[in-house]
Amino acid sequence: MSRLYMVRHGQASFGTPNYDRLSPTGQEQSKNLARHLIDKQSKFHAVYTGNMLRHQQTAQPLVDEGGLEGLCPGDFVVNGAFDEYDATTVWTIQIEEMIREKPSIAQELNRLPDDREMFERLFRQAMLRWVSGEQDEEKGPTWQAFSSRVAKGVKEVMETHGDGENVIVFSSAGPVSAALQFVLDLDYTKAMELAFATLNASVTVFEFNRNHITLQGYNNVSYLDESLITDR
Repeated sequence: MSRLYMVRHGQASFGTPNYDRLSPTGQEQSKNLARHLIDKQSKFHAVYTGNMLRHQQTAQPLVDEGGLEGLCPGDFVVNGAFDEYDATTVWTIQIEEMIREKPSIAQELNRLPDDREMFERLFRQAMLRWVSGEQDEEKGPTWQAFSSRVAKGVKEVMETHGDGENVIVFSSAGPVSAALQFVLDLDYTKAMELAFATLNASVTVFEFNRNHITLQGYNNVSYLDESLITDR
């Protein structure tokens, strides 16, 4: 059997002009992750990332430290199947509909970006509304299309690496939860709830061959000091 490790990226730069880069905390999380995997003598036959810079920055310490089997530093495969969903577009579409249904939400938005707790509450409502399936594809991306894309990526990994290999994918909370949906046959709402729960730099592990895949562990951050455990 082979093993697939799916890693959510380290903490990104929330609240800055460029979210898609690791914060100093995210950089430290990624270094700790690389040391943890190497200390466990985990060697990887393939490293995948999505297209996001935060994915590749999280992968880089492991690549630099040589935690690869027969690969050179820098040898990782960028696969768009493991990109995060377009949260900005989804948020824009959903918040417009939410304001139409409840106009007082527009006043709450005036407190952004300072009121992080309010943002996270509205973001959660918007994403759960999105995965309910009420949105037409003509209006923007759908969870169904997104999760199908991730499932296709997981199937490609299974077909390519199904003979006793270790594979690691650096991605985001959305693809991790979509993979869990595929493996565990979850409904969309449960999958999104897992996306909210998936921690930065956490490791989720699956065991697989070319025909079958099972979950071995979810959301492991046991290697991090408590001060480095973050969810956003």
